[in-house]
This record gives sequence, C-alpha cells and structure tokens, in this order.
Amino acid sequence: MTARRRTVSRGGFVFLFVLMVIVVGTIAIGATINAMAFKSRVTELRVQQYRTQHEVQSVKHMVQWWLMQQNRARASRRSNQTNALLLLAQTPGATQRFTLETGLVVVVSVRDAQGTILARLDDSLSPSNYEWVFGVLSRMPQERVDLVRRHGPLSVSIMSASDEVLTAIAENDFELVSALISARNEGITDPATFAQTLASQGIEPAVTQALLSHVTLTPTLWEMQIEVIDPNADLTRRYTMIVEQSSTFPIVHRWGPYIEPQSPDGPRR
Repeated sequence: MTARRRTVSRGGFVFLFVLMVIVVGTIAIGATINAMAFKSRVTELRVQQYRTQHEVQSVKHMVQWWLMQQNRARASRRSNQTNALLLLAQTPGATQRFTLETGLVVVVSVRDAQGTILARLDDSLSPSNYEWVFGVLSRMPQERVDLVRRHGPLSVSIMSASDEVLTAIAENDFELVSALISARNEGITDPATFAQTLASQGIEPAVTQALLSHVTLTPTLWEMQIEVIDPNADLTRRYTMIVEQSSTFPIVHRWGPYIEPQSPDGPRR
C-alpha cells in the first residue's frame, strides 16, 4: 500500500514537472516570437523612415530646381510669357506635374502667400516702414491671426489681400478701399493700369505712388501644396512649401507635411 502511494506521488510530481516545462517553454517561445516580430517591425519602420526622408529631400530639391529655372528665365528675359508661378496661382485648378526616376508623380499647386501683413517689428525695418507696419497692424482685427505672416517681403500682394487687409492698408478710407478691391478683383498686374484704375475712382496719383511702396502687383512669396503620388502603392502624401523667389536662389521659409489652413484660401469678400 505504501509503495503504491509512493508511485502515485512520484507520478504526480513528474506530471507537474512536465506541465511546468511545457508552460515555461510556451512562454519562452511566445516571448521569442514577439521579440522577433518587434525587431522586424522596428526594421520595417526604419526602412520606411529612410524612404520617407529620401522622398522628402528628393521632392524638395526637385521643386527648388524648378524654381531656379523660373528665376533664370525671368532674369534672361528670353520670353515675354507671364511668370509661371503667377500664372499657376491665377488659374483655378492649375498644377505643375513632375515624374521622379523612382516613378513617383509630384503635383504642385501654387497660391499667392503675400496677401497678408508681415508681422515683424524689428531693426530690419526703416523708421518709416516700422511706422507703416505698426499702423496697419493696429487697424487689423486682433483675432485674425491668419491675416499676418512671419516670412517674406514687406510689400503686400494686392492679388490675394483680403478686404480686411486692404481696409487696414487704406486707413479705413472707404473710397480707397473700394478702388483697391476693384483692382484686386480685376486681376491687375501692371502698375500703369493699377494707377489708371485708382485714378478713375478719384484717387490722387500721390496716394497711389505712396501705396506702391508698400503693395505689390507681382508677388514673390508663394505657398506650394505638393502631392506625392506613389502609383505602385496607391498612396498620396502631401507637403507644404513657403518659398520666396529671389534674383538668384529661392528662399525656402517653411517645408514640411501639409497642415490644413485655419481659414479658407483666397480673399475674404
């Protein structure tokens, strides 16, 4: 009877030992599989990050190269055609398309980004410009942060300026505001035509001349919405570039993933 009990006891111990080994082995195998899956995922993410960084730099350099080509064409004056960026900005739905060696398709749309007030009051401004900027900002709606910018030239683009911006520039002069809105809506890009349009509405030439020192009909600051289409993966990634055309190299003020604007595009009317 005693021997039988010992046999049963030993059998139970062996069973528990085997069960423990199975449990520990299962846990070890599971942990190993999870570790391998984690390492695989980390490697995949690193590869994707490298591809994304390579794509970002390739797209950025391609757009900069295109802008340099536009600058050279303007400087050499080999063509009487309108500035390509201005034409794209003025034509609804117009885009510029490129195809990279990797097969990626890049679609660029352009928006005039100079229709807001440069909110920078520092030593870079002359006393007269400092006074002008301070005066305009003081007449702007304080809650409309979308009507000011941190980059680009001092001059404001008539083409994309909102009613609020034009009112602040015109110092709340109703007749001048009306004349500026008319010039904007007509899409005037020539200073002589701009002066004639204002004169036809009773604006003195001296006022027009003073305005032209702070506004522009040919903007050089652009916001580019860039779509990168991968036909093989059926994916589209979007980027934004704020770039200023200069006489030599384009100046990139901002570059990164696309961010939804806080207010609708175009003039507020």
